[in-house]
Amino acid sequence: MQILSRNLFLSAILTVMSVACASAQSKQSDFRLPSLGTPCAEGVISVEAQENAPLQIIVEESDCKTTQMARVRFTAKNLSSKAIVEFTVRSLETYEQYYTDTSGSTVGGFENPLKPNETYDRGFIGGGTETKAGGIPVGKMKSYILTVWSVTFADGTKWERESSKEVRDSTPNR
Repeated sequence: MQILSRNLFLSAILTVMSVACASAQSKQSDFRLPSLGTPCAEGVISVEAQENAPLQIIVEESDCKTTQMARVRFTAKNLSSKAIVEFTVRSLETYEQYYTDTSGSTVGGFENPLKPNETYDRGFIGGGTETKAGGIPVGKMKSYILTVWSVTFADGTKWERESSKEVRDSTPNR
């Protein structure tokens, strides 16, 4: 009888632990944007092609509250051979009458550095503007391009994006 009670007790403990672990894992993978109910126009959200970037950005979901505002949930994958302790992703936003690259999302303070080939699945960036200086309307958002801006490695070295001068020069009415 004592052996049966002990086995039932151990079985109950293992069941509780399994449910707790499954619940914790589902909370990590079920991170979703609260829906605004408005999808972005086709082709507005994209990721800048960066051949030498040590981090890959993958858009998981996005929405647009207005024609001037976007939100994006993304996954970041370490493509380098070194561990990453911090990275910054920025948006390059182009409107009918304006361009800006001031919205950014810095991710760091990892409990453990992001090792080569590991992914971080809680990336989030959002922003937009309705007017530029002086209250001048910017018009509709034409593009919201995510780009890897900088990456800091565990060994203290840093990778930074090349100048965005080409993007700025090709955008009307900056």
